[in-house]
Amino acid sequence: MNEQHLPKGKVEGTVQISGARSQVAVKVVLFNTIDGKEKLKGFIESTGYISIEPEHYSKNIEKGDRKWIKIEDYGRTLSGMRATAPANAPAAIPGKDAACLEYLLYLFSKDTAQVTLLLPQTC
Repeated sequence: MNEQHLPKGKVEGTVQISGARSQVAVKVVLFNTIDGKEKLKGFIESTGYISIEPEHYSKNIEKGDRKWIKIEDYGRTLSGMRATAPANAPAAIPGKDAACLEYLLYLFSKDTAQVTLLLPQTC
C-alpha cells in the first residue's frame, strides 16, 4: 500500500508496544498530505531520522499534582524532563492519572521504526 491508497487528511489508530513485562497503547495519527499544501507543525523526519530535545514537547499534560518539569543542564544535551508528584502519592497509572508529554511527529519511512531513548542512569 502506498500513500495514494490512504484516505486524504487525518486518520487515527493505536499501536501496542510490549516490553519489560508490560504493554502500552500508543495513539498514532496519520496525516496524508498528498498535495503538500498543508503546513506541518512539529518534528519532521528527514533522511530517516528525528531528534528531539525532551523540553521541546508539543503538549505537557498535567494530572492534578502530577506534572513534568524541565531540569536544566541534565542529560547529554540541552536539558531533561522529570515527572513529579507529591511524596505520599500512590503510583500513577499511565492513561488514567499519570502526567504525560506529547511530541507531534511526521514520519515518512515505511513499515517499521526504531526508537532510541537516551536515559540517565539512576543510582
